[in-house]
Amino acid sequence: MIGCLILYHSSITNKTKLQIFQAMFAVKEMQVEEDDEHTVVGYIFDVSQLMVWQAALEFECADILVGFGFGTSVEEVKAKAYRSLAKRISKMFEMNALH
Repeated sequence: MIGCLILYHSSITNKTKLQIFQAMFAVKEMQVEEDDEHTVVGYIFDVSQLMVWQAALEFECADILVGFGFGTSVEEVKAKAYRSLAKRISKMFEMNALH
């Protein structure tokens, strides 16, 4: 199984997000890339869902928005992760609108 995490934050540099991602999954086979100036996409191969969910929780606790996905191809997991991130961003805007 392939796991994907998409990290989004407008003021934390991608270099920093890349370093954190690589440190978190140092023992796993992975691929990390910048998607745009605020977004890093990481693929972790042969990983448990629990490990990806734990990492997502840790990033969220650090105020970094995260999308995640699982599947058998890089294209599939990236699409799922972007849908997950879109939901998180949408919920964030809904919560901000209430305050």
